[in-house]
Amino acid sequence: MAGSWSINEIGAVYAACSPHRVALCIRHLREFYLDEFVDQLVALLPDWARWLAEPTGLAPELADRCLPYAQGEPFPQLGEGDAKPHYLARVIE
Repeated sequence: MAGSWSINEIGAVYAACSPHRVALCIRHLREFYLDEFVDQLVALLPDWARWLAEPTGLAPELADRCLPYAQGEPFPQLGEGDAKPHYLARVIE
């Protein structure tokens, strides 16, 4: 999970967590790993989002916005279909 969280390898934003980022992470995991392993990683995402929120000082109610997407809900601003993620989308939360 730790290696797949930051696919752009920008250390300064590694601990950042948002619904958009969680949804992009799930998409990356599903494209990169085998299904059985992906399910195990995706199951960790709710706790991962909470864990990242603590050291960054993200308010619990803001971290909780990530949970539906960590549990598989599609993120509406992510893009069209599985092949067109908008990695640089302007996200309004």
